[in-house]
Amino acid sequence: MACNDKDSWVSTDDPIGGARSGEAWCVQAVGVDDRYASQAANLIEGHLPEFRELNKVISRDQKFAPDEVARGCPISPAVYRYDCGDRELGEFGCPLRVSEAGRNTLLVFVVPEAETERIFAGFDDRTTAEEMECAGDACAEETVGLYLSPSDLSDSSLLRYWLYEGAGLHCLRPADALRPPQTPPPGERNAPDWC
Repeated sequence: MACNDKDSWVSTDDPIGGARSGEAWCVQAVGVDDRYASQAANLIEGHLPEFRELNKVISRDQKFAPDEVARGCPISPAVYRYDCGDRELGEFGCPLRVSEAGRNTLLVFVVPEAETERIFAGFDDRTTAEEMECAGDACAEETVGLYLSPSDLSDSSLLRYWLYEGAGLHCLRPADALRPPQTPPPGERNAPDWC
């Protein structure tokens, strides 16, 4: 069982942001030529039929595929937001605290290679919380940011891996098939070797 087999992917949580009405993903270039955002959006759109199929295979109650992939994102990347007000700066910047999350459940940011290395040095993940839906002091992650470099766009299997991770899906290794699904602790997962 390899991660190229859709049956080896599991959802360990509710899909990011739930199945909000009009759900969309967005793509934006930050610090790189805009053509990379267009390229990423086109590649992501090519994966949408696969994500729609996952709704049937993994769970009929969860929605993994967005209704659309928009060019341009409505908010700036959390990793470049440093003013958290009275809150402590997180490992990956400041997610926005909102009373109601926007329609985008996944924000894909294409950033320079050096930035992915700087921001995520020592981490095996490229996702961050971008929006936290809050009621008082209780907050839940509703919108995820996925950070890609231009070189990620030329590696089809790596891009697919990151998209699955961004959508809230995680790969099971063959030895894990008999165990309950869980996300490995940081440091034990390396894309795409973890699968």
